[in-house]
Amino acid sequence: SKCAAEEGEEVEKMEHIVLFSFKSNTTAEQIDQCEREVLALREVVPCIIDISFGRNFTDRGKQYTHALVARLASAESLEEYQTHPSHQRVLKDYIRPIVEDVLAIDFSAPRLAGLTRVKCDKGGRQIKLRNLFLLGAVVLMYHYFIEKK
Repeated sequence: SKCAAEEGEEVEKMEHIVLFSFKSNTTAEQIDQCEREVLALREVVPCIIDISFGRNFTDRGKQYTHALVARLASAESLEEYQTHPSHQRVLKDYIRPIVEDVLAIDFSAPRLAGLTRVKCDKGGRQIKLRNLFLLGAVVLMYHYFIEKK
């Protein structure tokens, strides 16, 4: 997807989080099929960077037993995601028939995971730049602790 930022700017990614509680008569097979269909959206909805779906394993989820987390290209891409025909099909055929309640939250924030920062090149393509300070520190630590032996 096209990068919305100018060259050298950090790109804000959009997080779409949905919590699900399912109807009491929902089978494990129905939830498994729902999961497969949700995860398959990554291949057909261009603005999805990453998507995951899973079962809560703690007692802190109140009535919500499962969650979907989708990372989208930008806050502006939320409407593209929500109105995409494949997303609409998954909602109609696999989610709405079995869901009792949902709770959704959407937020946008810079992505600064690990040693990379996402920026844009002159052509508007997203690129990952290494944080040279941290990388340099790792190299120095390797040299000091490993090669000095």
